[in-house]
Amino acid sequence: MSKQTVRHSDHVDYKSIFVTMPIAQMVTQDRIIKDCSDAFAAMFSTTRANTVNQSTRILYPTQGDFERAGDSVMSVLARKGSYSDCRIMRKMSDELFWVTIRGFTAHRKAPYQEALWVFTEVKARNTAVDEVAAIQPKYPPPRRSLTPRERDIATLLIQNLTAKEIGRALSISHRTVELHKSRLLRKFEAVDTRALVDSLLR
Repeated sequence: MSKQTVRHSDHVDYKSIFVTMPIAQMVTQDRIIKDCSDAFAAMFSTTRANTVNQSTRILYPTQGDFERAGDSVMSVLARKGSYSDCRIMRKMSDELFWVTIRGFTAHRKAPYQEALWVFTEVKARNTAVDEVAAIQPKYPPPRRSLTPRERDIATLLIQNLTAKEIGRALSISHRTVELHKSRLLRKFEAVDTRALVDSLLR
């Protein structure tokens, strides 16, 4: 019986692997998208051709969101070399949605010089049929009527933080937090914080 020889190529097409891997990922240089996967393009309702060489500003709901993220993320990348959080981002269809972001850089002294970013969409789950959902964090729906500051405060309210704790986290006074919270209560017609959180999670 003849032996069948299996030949292995020394060439690895890393570009193809990156693009076709079913993971939403992008590579940036100084916050400019230099490449992205097909899965990333699909997640943001666009194409690779329309994404490459664009500023990451296109992924954020507002200019303010883009600028705040730039400052806060860079300091963590410089300190740890990696970063993760969950935030509202914008699809090219203008739909807002929650995503978990993980970022990595090998350039701690200049974190944005080159970085890899991985995105996972946070989708609503039915806790009655999905046990995993019970241990997953919950986030408020990305309502267009919320201002950037209201989104920040809503997210922290859901984590059961007090006004003082939210104030420290956002570097604002607890009175400012209470003011925004009052607006959220009126906006969602909620009688108290518990009812507000329930409304945010619907």
